[in-house]
Amino acid sequence: MSFHLICDHENASNSINGIAYAPNAKGHMQTVEPVTKEVAAVYIDMPNFTVVKAGPGEVAKPIVVAAPVVEVKTPDVPVSGTVSPVAVPRGPGRPSNAQKAANAAALEAALSAPETATEPMPEPPVAEVVVEPETVVEPDDDDNPF
Repeated sequence: MSFHLICDHENASNSINGIAYAPNAKGHMQTVEPVTKEVAAVYIDMPNFTVVKAGPGEVAKPIVVAAPVVEVKTPDVPVSGTVSPVAVPRGPGRPSNAQKAANAAALEAALSAPETATEPMPEPPVAEVVVEPETVVEPDDDDNPF
């Protein structure tokens, strides 16, 4: 029996642990080819993964999703040549300029803050090691067969 793995994580890749994935009709990443029961068992309890039975000969077909159209308002400045400005939508997980500025300000504040006095950590206890001398028993010459 074969299965498909579906990953609904927003940053899912086209290859996860060497297994090829493609977007399915719902926009989630699905294995391109079915996987075995043993492979599916590894992913059954992982967060963001769903295991579904694959139909006979079923192969996931990539869905091509067009990028959203973004209208750009530009200032009335003449553009030289044939190049026109195009806005690229920010992908998920990429911070905006305002977020970058806030993060930079927070970092600067943290770096410029005076160091607070903290108590030094106590020294760990040192175990005393006692080594006892070995007791060596010399054999009698009568017991030595050589």
